[in-house]
Amino acid sequence: MNKENELVSHLVKFCNTAGGAALVGFVVIFAGLVNFTQFNHYPLFSLGILLNISIFLVVSVLMAAIYDYSPQSIKNFLVFLLGVFGLGLYGQTIWGYLLLLILYMTAKNKLLVIYAVLSISILVTSPIKFFLASGNAPSQEIHNTSDEPFILHLVMDEYIGLKGLGSYAIDTRDAKEELRKIYNKNGFSVFEGAYSKQAVTVNSLPIILNFGNENIGNNGFMNEISLTENKYFDLLENKGYKIRVFQSDWIDYCQHPAVITCETTLRSGPMPAYIDQANLTLFEKAWVAGYPFLSNSPLVRMLFTGLDKAVLLLNKYDVDVNLIMAAGRHQLISPYGLSTLEQLNKALADARPGQMYFSHAIFPHSPYIFDKNCDLKTYDKWADHSRFTGTREHRESANIEQNFCATRHLVELVHTLQNSAVKDNFIMIVHGDHGSRITEVVPEIEGIDRASEDDIIKSFSTLFMIKYAQPEPMNIEGTFSVDSLLGKIANNGFLPVGETWLEMKTPMVHINDDKWQPRTKIPLPAYK
Repeated sequence: MNKENELVSHLVKFCNTAGGAALVGFVVIFAGLVNFTQFNHYPLFSLGILLNISIFLVVSVLMAAIYDYSPQSIKNFLVFLLGVFGLGLYGQTIWGYLLLLILYMTAKNKLLVIYAVLSISILVTSPIKFFLASGNAPSQEIHNTSDEPFILHLVMDEYIGLKGLGSYAIDTRDAKEELRKIYNKNGFSVFEGAYSKQAVTVNSLPIILNFGNENIGNNGFMNEISLTENKYFDLLENKGYKIRVFQSDWIDYCQHPAVITCETTLRSGPMPAYIDQANLTLFEKAWVAGYPFLSNSPLVRMLFTGLDKAVLLLNKYDVDVNLIMAAGRHQLISPYGLSTLEQLNKALADARPGQMYFSHAIFPHSPYIFDKNCDLKTYDKWADHSRFTGTREHRESANIEQNFCATRHLVELVHTLQNSAVKDNFIMIVHGDHGSRITEVVPEIEGIDRASEDDIIKSFSTLFMIKYAQPEPMNIEGTFSVDSLLGKIANNGFLPVGETWLEMKTPMVHINDDKWQPRTKIPLPAYK
């Protein structure tokens, strides 16, 4: 017992030296990084990650030097801060932070030792855990069939409709015509003036999948939601369909009783293949690989959000500084969304009549980093929907290119189904959740008087099209909400669409506050 106490005493003494503190700080970050790369199947020894490791080591040494020369109260604060940072890297809940607070109050002099032991345990167990997980993946039932047609329902995030596409981009007219031809050639009937009643995903899709029920949606700002009330899935279940879901981690569709398999693509990290192929500098690769890992920590997100707010303040005074846009531009949402489509395409090879696949892919969502052939652009050509990442013309042109990339993948899905056991016995519904949101003024309640008609159209215009096996495709000009279109089609037994049963109404859209809560409705401006 005395030897054990002596060992603990030596460890505490060492960990509280400058060298020990530097080592513990580095091990905390490195263990989190190993866990992160294992989880995202990211190569730990790629150049970008190795540069991150070197930077983390240097930062650990610098922080340890500050620690060594600080009074005890500052040392205690730095140790506590390291714990908060480390817990954030693992996405801990309030209980983890509460436990940290208890340990800080009862054993603050031993916290660095506790951090070291936990981090080393994670380093040892992470590879084992993910190896066991990969070897015990649940088998998927894929052979339930019937005479009903196969249904593929695909939601594509920020996929703007043809009527809303472009206006400032030089190649808008040609792009619209080329996309229309591609859609029709592959059998899609296109509702060119379709729109969503909401401009944010967590509000729009609950309305769409409940056929216009506007009382269902997000209960808090930017919170991921679990969609348990889903009239569309209820209808499919009543028709005998079992649903396979391929989703992002933004909305969880998998709690419905009709769902039998669920595959979720996480947006916690960039896709390694795209980064490794990118024409980026080493430091740019390190940034786009490292930020998604660090952003798991609320402390890091707060830091970059604060920096972005400072930049916004400078912009008000005509100081031309670009936003860091850490949460969007460098988290690489679009390639993670593209990976959902690739995952879906592989699964469709085993499709059978009588099955139903539902997918929500965060693509062609910004950032716009792919050209029309789906090749990754050089870093200087990346763009986002925000006005702080380039001119409107530049952003719209980049969005159009990424829409072509999305369309290439749609065509691949069609071909995969036609080459499967389904042949031509399938229905394919494709729509967006809202517009591209390429605006100068975000149409929220505080700025709606300054928002132009084009700002509003870009926020709400969205794609809606459907493919049947037999009828010739057509292009329908009217302005219809996506929820009404889906409700009509689903409640009409998924029979071919016709303009005669569509009721034209004055299109109204929700204007939210800055917490994404609906505050008023306004008419959607007429398409030009």
